[in-house]
Amino acid sequence: MVRNIIISIFLIFLFGCKEIYFKHPQPKGGKVFNGNLKQMLKSAIPNTINSDDRNSVLNKIANDTLQYISMNNSKNHLDLEIRFSSGTTILEKFNSQNHIDSFLTLFDFDDIAELIILEKENIVCINEIDKKVGKEVYDVRFTIETSRRNNDARVSISPFLFGQFLDEEHTSFSNEFDIIKYYDSDSSVTYIADPSYMSFRKYLKKSNTASSFSDLIIFSLFEQLQERVESDSIKYQNIKGLINFKYIEGLYLPHLFSG
Repeated sequence: MVRNIIISIFLIFLFGCKEIYFKHPQPKGGKVFNGNLKQMLKSAIPNTINSDDRNSVLNKIANDTLQYISMNNSKNHLDLEIRFSSGTTILEKFNSQNHIDSFLTLFDFDDIAELIILEKENIVCINEIDKKVGKEVYDVRFTIETSRRNNDARVSISPFLFGQFLDEEHTSFSNEFDIIKYYDSDSSVTYIADPSYMSFRKYLKKSNTASSFSDLIIFSLFEQLQERVESDSIKYQNIKGLINFKYIEGLYLPHLFSG
């Protein structure tokens, strides 16, 4: 499910990383988001997409064996169609709401007092209130950036987790984000930033933590399809071994190590 994919991505970034907190909730100058996150994500799933679309991850999944793949978004479910070179075609149905709910369970929206959700232009930020070095600060849990051309959305989970580079070698970044280091009683370091909106937006655009939500949904469908194939060898005997699930899984992980 989407939740498992997101957790995998998050764990990759967690190890050996430092987190930047913010002096103010982000994006700076944003207004309180009064929309519906579930509806926003639901709208980000295209009505139809197929492997002929070079901008879709389906284009990378298709090969000589998986000749054509399409995903259709119906009212309450997602249809995944795969045509194989052997002449076999399968059509699998999945509950679309389950995938969105699975994603949102990563965040405790019940404790709304600890969250500030702001939007500015096409960016929505979920900020969690925290206490660091005696100061109230804000942790950007995730962001949603909707496309200006279509309904797709780029989702970033904990986009301000960084490796060991917040000092000398990235002085320009630290200056642009107006980062100040604070030392706690145990000598641990807390980084608190106060960037302009344009600096914040610029970083999100080039962040390699961002993924298209529609791509995440597609990965999730193949993950669930793998579970079905492994649990019912008789029903899926005609396609067993024809889908390289390990390769598909690898498509959403390696790029996260770059940058």
